[in-house]
Amino acid sequence: MKNKKIILLVIVVAVALLGLRVYSQFQKFGESISKIQKPSFNIPKPNFNLDTSTVSEKKFTSEDKRVSFIYPSDFKETNQNILTGLNETATTSIEVLFYAYKMGFPDLSFSFFTLEKINATGSNATSVIEKIKQSSETKQEKIKILNREDNNNETTFEALYQKDSYDFHSKERIYFFESEVYLLSFFAQSNTWDKSKNIFDKILESVKIY
Repeated sequence: MKNKKIILLVIVVAVALLGLRVYSQFQKFGESISKIQKPSFNIPKPNFNLDTSTVSEKKFTSEDKRVSFIYPSDFKETNQNILTGLNETATTSIEVLFYAYKMGFPDLSFSFFTLEKINATGSNATSVIEKIKQSSETKQEKIKILNREDNNNETTFEALYQKDSYDFHSKERIYFFESEVYLLSFFAQSNTWDKSKNIFDKILESVKIY
């Protein structure tokens, strides 16, 4: 029972971490998410299957067909109710397109990744990262940008997000289009980052932009 409570707590923290995201729309995420009422809203049950031999690949393609990627099947994709709830708390300028998580056993490690679309005409990588910092500061979170690499219409960076209740390491890539920005982000607990980072590197290698 104690482990189940810990698992549920970690999942709730992970969902709340979507509030770290880009732009000030998410600054009141904590207040508004508590007001969501969905008749069939359920937190996804963690997958307790420890047999990694059955892990295969799944493909995600955004509805607008602009972005697609391959990810491991042992990441549990959230149901549409959760995505709808998250998007109801934001303004029309940002949309969560994808959110999936993985619970590790027996250490109860946790990792997740998201894809978001932002209406951000004229934005550049520096302004996007700066707004991420500002959003974190309003939540009394410590954020540290570890590195950054700019490459044509893409910017990749790693960061630490720290608060009393969590300590996450992220790797994030910003994709710039004419009128929109796509942000693909992977988060893992800092103490498990070394064994988790290769997962996201493979996902990044599979990304196709159309």
